[in-house]
Amino acid sequence: MEDLGRDSKLILAEDGEKVNRGDLTLTIHSLKRCRQRGIRESDLKLIMLYGSKIRKPGGAWEYFVAKKDKGRIIGYLKSIIQRMDKLAGKAVVVDGYGSTIITAYHRNN
Repeated sequence: MEDLGRDSKLILAEDGEKVNRGDLTLTIHSLKRCRQRGIRESDLKLIMLYGSKIRKPGGAWEYFVAKKDKGRIIGYLKSIIQRMDKLAGKAVVVDGYGSTIITAYHRNN
């Protein structure tokens, strides 16, 4: 396996056809196009998470960020930033599996 760069953290699969990064697999073609167009792996994830999607021929999906998505996403992220400001100093304790909340409290630091 070959490391494809310090920013991408992608690993080239031994078969040479696909790149697998846990939950996201890129073809060599898509990796080349992303590099040519200055699109980062994190950009792909944001587009897929927050963008719109339409069905393409052959059953594929196209994800994209339209102007309407941009305003909606920025508004959503601003609300998260405001909420995070209010959550500073708060804590949650969960069980060893991370699935059951035991308590929540204000930290003293």
